[in-house]
Order: sequence, then structure tokens, then C-alpha cells
Amino acid sequence: MKAPAMDVSALAIASRELLNRGDPVGAERVLSPVFRQLGADASVLHLMGLIKKAQNKMEEAERHLRSAVAYSLNDGGYYNDLGVVLQARGAYPEAIKVFRAALALMPYAAQVRVNLARALQSSGAYAEAEKEALAYVKAEPSPEAWTLLSQIQRAQDRNEDALASAANALKLAPDTRGLRLNHAAALERVGRNREALETYHALAADKIDSPELALNLSRALYSDGHKAEAEQTLTDAVLHYPEVLALHTNLARMRQLRGEGENATELMEQAIAQRPNDLSLRLSTADILHRGKHHHKALRVLEQTLAIAPDSPQMLTAYGIVLDELDRP
Repeated sequence: MKAPAMDVSALAIASRELLNRGDPVGAERVLSPVFRQLGADASVLHLMGLIKKAQNKMEEAERHLRSAVAYSLNDGGYYNDLGVVLQARGAYPEAIKVFRAALALMPYAAQVRVNLARALQSSGAYAEAEKEALAYVKAEPSPEAWTLLSQIQRAQDRNEDALASAANALKLAPDTRGLRLNHAAALERVGRNREALETYHALAADKIDSPELALNLSRALYSDGHKAEAEQTLTDAVLHYPEVLALHTNLARMRQLRGEGENATELMEQAIAQRPNDLSLRLSTADILHRGKHHHKALRVLEQTLAIAPDSPQMLTAYGIVLDELDRP
């Protein structure tokens, strides 16, 4: 029995409200009973696509968003959201085409231009990415536009240009922490390490509120000779952001350089015990041990990993490399 049209519409509205409040599971629960009845409605297909995206079910999200686009070929927002999902799945060439279609329909939509520039950058098309970023700056010379341009220039190792763009962003919003962090990173890339360190210290004096700040501060401290402080910064950060792999790997390498030997990965091993299915963490632990010539312990980590992921190509390759090292005289 079909629900009355008014009830169906109300359920779709309620579902969207739940999604906007950060409850995609509840949103799906409300929408699912009437989804078949509304399946030819582009806005409902789009809504279900966004729900699946919020649940990180990207394949299903892509399917629903493609259907939404097919039912409403002139809605740039649908194209943009489809492009975001395609980009998340690594389908950069198609994502770029979809973002260009969205931009043709919504030429003044800044977020679409940002998404297009990011997709171009991720695909290695830096010149085209910079062209889009420059168009964004020209249309809307905001901190966000200048920061996007700076990051694309930095990816091309055009560090002086990147610093100039970061400085332009900072002039527009001098108290914004993210812009200060980006400017400090740009200073560091042109060799102005002491100035960068001063900014990192000033930001950290308030609070270390991101893994990026912890990484940048620790690197600058280490380069400036404050190795113990650099290591302590990462040790503290790992406790606050245990899921960020870069913090673990940088800390382990510092401990290894200090002479900790195979104990350098102690905190990574503790993290493995807490997240046994994190294959990236396991592989990085084995890699650091292997680089430090601790082949037997690296082999143990890989054997334990293969016990839970016996068909992992990366693990099998790493296992073969370490075995080969052990067989050498």
C-alpha cells in the first residue's frame, strides 16, 4: 500500500533534516520505506546519494547520484556532488569532466571551482589546476582562494610563489590559525626556518589543535636542533590523534635516529593492539623496522598481519622483501 503523497513528502523532508543534523543512519531509516515510491524523483535520488556518501558507502552513493543527474541534467549541484564521490573513489578523469559540467551550469559557484582544482591537482594536471585557482582568485580574492593557489604552487615546488600567495591570504585574515599554519609551512619551504618555528611556537602556545601543527612544529624543532622537544611534541600528539599514521611514523623515525633500535616502534605496536585491523599501521611498522635493519622483528609483524590478511598484495610483497634480506649473507 502506497503512503499518501503528503506523508511521503514529509518523510523526505524529515530524512533531509536528519542528514543535515549529522544522522545519516536515521535519515536512511526514514527515507527507505518510501524510496521505491519516490525513486524517479531526482531530489530523492540525490538525497539517498548524500546519505550513502555520509555513511562512506561510496559505490552506492555514486549509483544514486548518477541516477539523480540522469533525471535532472541541468542541476549543477547534482553534478558537483557526483564529482566529489568520483574523486573520493580515485576516478579523477571522470570527476574532472563532471566538475566541468557543474561549473558550466554554475559558473559562479566557488566550491565547484575548488573541487575542480583539487581534482586536477590530484591527477597531476598542475598547470590546469593553477589556472582554475587563478580564476578563483580573480573572481573572489578571498583567503580560501589564495590558500588554494598557494597549495597548488607548493605542489609544483614553486615555493617563492607559494609563499607570496600564502602571505596574500594571511593579509586578509591575519588571526586565522589555518592561514598562519599555511604561511609558516611556506616560510619553511623557502628556508626561513626560524620564522616558521616562531609561528609554530606561537600557535602551539595556545593549543596544538591539529595533527598538521604537531607535525610541522616537530619537524621545525628537529631541524633547529631541539630534538628532545620535537620527539615530545609527537609523543603528546600521538595520544591526542592516535589514528594519524604520519604522527606515528615520524615519531618512530626520530626514536630510531636517537638509537632506540627495534624499540623505536613501541608506540606503533601499542596502536596495533588497539586497532588490529589497521593494515596501513602494520605495514608502516614493518617498514620502519626493516629500514632500521631489524629484519626478524619486521618479519614477525608481517607474519602476524598475514594471519589476518593473507591475500594482501602489499603485505605479501613486503614479506618477500624482508625474507630476501634475511637470506643475504
